[in-house]
Amino acid sequence: MISKNDGEFITQFIPHNNVVMSFEFVSVKFFYIVMVINLKKKQDRSENFVALEFWMSSYDDKSYEFLMQFRSFRFKLLKNVAAFTPHYALWLCTSCRDGNFSSFTENCLSNGRYCIPDVETTKLKSVTGREVVYEDLTQICLYFLDKNLWWDYIEDFYKNCLKNKDENLDFRSCSEKQYSTLGYQKEKVEMCINDSFIDKNASQTYDGENILLKQEQKTFMNEGIQLWPSLRINNETYRVKKKEA
Repeated sequence: MISKNDGEFITQFIPHNNVVMSFEFVSVKFFYIVMVINLKKKQDRSENFVALEFWMSSYDDKSYEFLMQFRSFRFKLLKNVAAFTPHYALWLCTSCRDGNFSSFTENCLSNGRYCIPDVETTKLKSVTGREVVYEDLTQICLYFLDKNLWWDYIEDFYKNCLKNKDENLDFRSCSEKQYSTLGYQKEKVEMCINDSFIDKNASQTYDGENILLKQEQKTFMNEGIQLWPSLRINNETYRVKKKEA
C-alpha cells in the first residue's frame, strides 16, 4: 500500500482543466518496488497523456501485489490523462528453435516458441510452464474483451488460483471458473485464444505460431526488459528496483 501522503502527492498533479502544472520527477514508493518517473514538462493537457505499460508474468506474486495496490487509485490516475496496458514477459527456447520447434516441451507453449522466463518460479507441482504461458494468453484475451473486468479477474485469479495451496489444482479450470463467474463468456474467450494461432489446426494442440504471444515476446526482447514487474512510460523504461528489507 502507498501512504496517504504519497497518494495525495500523486493526485495533486492530476489535471482538472486544460492547464497542467509543470513538473519533472515523481517518485512513487510501493511495498515491493520503487518507480521513479521522469515526466517531461507539458503545458497542454492533450500533450500530457501518459502511456503506462506494465510487464509481468501471470505466475509472479509481485506482479499481482503491485496491481492490487495500483488499482486502488487507478481511476483517478488513468481518467483522461493515462492509459494502462499489461504485457507479459516471454522468452524463447533456443534449443527448440534449433530443432525447428518440432518437439513438445511441457515448460513452453507452441513447442518452445513461448516460454516463461524462469520455470523454477512455478510453486505448484501440478503447474507447468506451458500452463503459465496459456494463462498469459488468457489474460491478454480477457483484457482485450473487457479492460475493466480484467482487474476483477486479476484479483480473483490471484487469490483463488495462484495462492491456492492445493498441489493438485487444475490451473486452467480454476482460471475458467474465475472469469466465467465475473461474466466473461467462455466461448468468446476461447475464440480469442484459438483465433490468435496462425495455423487454425494448431489451435487445438497449441503447438503453432501465435500472433498475440509473438508480439508480446518480440516487444519484450526488443525493449530489453530485464526485470519484472517492470514499468514503461511513453515507450521508455524507467528505473524499477526492489526495496531493500
